[in-house]
Amino acid sequence: MSSILKNRINPLVSNTLSVTILRGANTLTRVICLFIIARFLNPDIFGMIVFAMTVAEIAKVVADFGVDTLVIREFATTQNESYRQRLAATVAQTKIVCGLIAYAALLLFLALTEPQEQLQIGAVAGLLIFTGLWQNFSLNYFQARLQTNQIIVPVVAINAVTIAVIALLFLIYPSILLTVAILPVAEAVSAAIVLGRFRRLVPIHIGGAPVAEIKTLLRRALPIGGTIVIVTLYTRLDVIVLSSFADTAAVGFYGLAFRLTEPVLLVAAAFAMSVYSHIAATLADDRQDTSRMILRYAAITFGYGALCGLALALIAPLVIQWLLPQYTPAITILRILAIALIFRTLNSCLTSTIQAYGHFSWITRLAVFNLFVISGLLWVLVPLWGAPGAALSLLCGEMLNTLIQLVLVKQTVARQRQILSREEARSL
Repeated sequence: MSSILKNRINPLVSNTLSVTILRGANTLTRVICLFIIARFLNPDIFGMIVFAMTVAEIAKVVADFGVDTLVIREFATTQNESYRQRLAATVAQTKIVCGLIAYAALLLFLALTEPQEQLQIGAVAGLLIFTGLWQNFSLNYFQARLQTNQIIVPVVAINAVTIAVIALLFLIYPSILLTVAILPVAEAVSAAIVLGRFRRLVPIHIGGAPVAEIKTLLRRALPIGGTIVIVTLYTRLDVIVLSSFADTAAVGFYGLAFRLTEPVLLVAAAFAMSVYSHIAATLADDRQDTSRMILRYAAITFGYGALCGLALALIAPLVIQWLLPQYTPAITILRILAIALIFRTLNSCLTSTIQAYGHFSWITRLAVFNLFVISGLLWVLVPLWGAPGAALSLLCGEMLNTLIQLVLVKQTVARQRQILSREEARSL
């Protein structure tokens, strides 16, 4: 058994590094591009871009509706090639339909609530809905099969070109809309490359999925999708509430601080998804006690979050003072969010562990609870302290989330041990 587990850990580490590099390149590219934009624009305009991208990210998560998480688990646990092809075709059509609905809703929301300039920026940033869904469609398979290393090089290369193009645009032709448009264009090119690799392994016909299968897929993804949408809302609601009580400059300060934490969260999310695949496959194959595995992964995640949070709190303020002196109000916000990183990174691992056991409804109920708690904190602390109040709301909510999830994981492991003990007793 130990040899089997050892063989599995090697692909897990390899895949985690590959996913980290891949998704890290995507996220870091977006952060660097926003950093370049902030360098050339005042906080007010930057705040409008941050708001547009935040709303677009919420819409993208709604459009996905948990399908990515469900499909990763399906690809990880089945060896039936015919089923994989049918599933991929169904997922492709589902993403097309849901993406169109989400983009239309985004435009309607901006048209009804925001001025014309914000609507234009949001319409361009909203294209990230389609490109994000498209890229994840293929990436899900490589993530589930622990083979992400096959697609790293071209994606990283595209991201490097994206950074160079945006920097040149601001030097030659500084157009806000054109600069924002580079992000979805680059993501689309990257998605096309990944799709080409995917179709060599899983040949699909996108138009071959019946409507009934799309409905079934969405029904199965409902508990996961509801949870992810709620989690995204309470982690992005800060910008929405802040924009209601403060000017766009404050949104820009908060947006800069939050975006600087994203690369750290990206690595944690990549590791959590690999843990999710590993624990799910281990439970399906071996039915062994996974308590030590979970403890090891949680300790790694906690240590990583603490180390990165400390480094960010010490180094990032110096970078802001040097390169973006007009954004110095973001430093206080950044330090609060750096502390929140410790809990946010650990929570990603704990959530993946609970989901690997199939307890999606537990996470859904917890997400609803977190949404109410953080919403209440935001509506109290933001009017009092502005952008730092939004960061404090997120910190308090994540700390409470960690405590609750630790209890749920303990209950899950205890229940599994009882099942294994009964099975051993029957075998005797």
